[in-house]
Amino acid sequence: MVDYDVNLIGDVARGRVYQGASPNEGIVTFQTPGRMLMLVEMAAGVDALKWVRQGNLRSVLYFGIDDNEQSALDDPTLEALALSCRAWLRGGGDIIFGCAAGISRSSYADCATLMTTLGLKFDDALAMIRKGRKQANPNPGFVAHLRHMEPRFLDLAMT
Repeated sequence: MVDYDVNLIGDVARGRVYQGASPNEGIVTFQTPGRMLMLVEMAAGVDALKWVRQGNLRSVLYFGIDDNEQSALDDPTLEALALSCRAWLRGGGDIIFGCAAGISRSSYADCATLMTTLGLKFDDALAMIRKGRKQANPNPGFVAHLRHMEPRFLDLAMT
């Protein structure tokens, strides 16, 4: 049996948020019985659709960015990611945020979602993630982008 490096971040809206390293074959062993599961994969080069075809996931959002300060998504794309995840969670689905090590890129997407869904400021969103995944640490470029987007995300959280 293959273990999957994933941690529960918390119950959000009507769903659950998890964060971890790129699943490789481990997604086969990670299940949320009776619940809809979506993977938000941020690592470049991952064939996340194979788990949808195998029936392990209902949906995948794939962004495939590098982990460097210049790889932040543009504002509309990050907003769309966060709003899509919020809708999934409000519908009772669970989300795994994944990247190569489950540290930087997944934290970037996870923070954006928590900020938009729960109305958290960046520091509070990251603190929530770190309660479940202590190694969470978005790179400085991602941090700057999340701080830039914070007023917009807080406005969206009111809708």
